[in-house]
Amino acid sequence: MATQDDKINTGALATIVVVLAISTLGIAAALTALVRYETATLGAEKGVSANLRSYRDLVSKQRSELTAEPSWVDKDKQLVSIPIERAMELVVQDLRKDGNLATEGAAAADAGAAPSTTGDAAAPSEAAGDAGAATPAATGDAGTKAPKKPAPSH
Repeated sequence: MATQDDKINTGALATIVVVLAISTLGIAAALTALVRYETATLGAEKGVSANLRSYRDLVSKQRSELTAEPSWVDKDKQLVSIPIERAMELVVQDLRKDGNLATEGAAAADAGAAPSTTGDAAAPSEAAGDAGAATPAATGDAGTKAPKKPAPSH
């Protein structure tokens, strides 16, 4: 038995491949356009495309206020506006001088010395006593005993 040679019509096969490739690219382009159109439509309905100019203006205004030269905010109340970096340096300097300024005890002692708005102000000695009780570190007693070290095992 003899075998027959296959006669492939290469022209028709090439035409089919080219038509399929062009059709695939056309469908992909159409879907991309459809998705972009729908995304833009939904974005416009929801207000997704924001105008960022006002945001940039606000950030620039706030940044300029934070870095501005020292100036009076209220001269009668002796309030001064200083750059944020300088303010942080001053706070650190104050904390280095008196570390208790960062604790609640110091704030409570200051609050006890200030006039009360409720009318039942504690005496300054009571406020200082309460402040000492609120911060065990200020009295030097942590309120609990240190655990004993375990005996060394041999």
